[in-house]
Amino acid sequence: MIKEPLQAEMSACCLTNASQTAKVEVRPAPDDQRLSLAAKLLYGAPNLAFGATAIPILINMPKFYADVVGVPLAYLAIAIAATRCLDAIIDPSIGLISDRTRSRWGRRRPYIFAGAPLGGLAFWALMSPPVYLGGFGGVIWFYGDEHVVLAFSNDRTAAPLRIGR
Repeated sequence: MIKEPLQAEMSACCLTNASQTAKVEVRPAPDDQRLSLAAKLLYGAPNLAFGATAIPILINMPKFYADVVGVPLAYLAIAIAATRCLDAIIDPSIGLISDRTRSRWGRRRPYIFAGAPLGGLAFWALMSPPVYLGGFGGVIWFYGDEHVVLAFSNDRTAAPLRIGR
């Protein structure tokens, strides 16, 4: 239980546990242990592909598919939610598979090299649906391409780098 209210300017807080009180002090890391800007950029670089694909998909594509393709927004919301639910299952699976992969290129590189072009093709297909699609066909196209784009741009490029070496 928190003994004192937390305030933004406080550098320490007191926590009480039935019979004892522990004081935790928060200090900034010493200058020699801080990451350089270059290191921070390199750590974040693998997620650039995910950000470059996820932002248009989640912001621009629902409006495009609703206005141009003619898919109801409720169907698109269900497709986006279903993709996220499937992602919760697929992400750990990809991590497990890449952890057990043994190749002459390493454990992660085959997935990165295969995932990047496939993700690019799926992103292109998502951005240019066939003219004859509409309604249910459009939402199936959106769901399939969205799932493949997000899977190949994140799971096979950034996620294996976060899981291990």
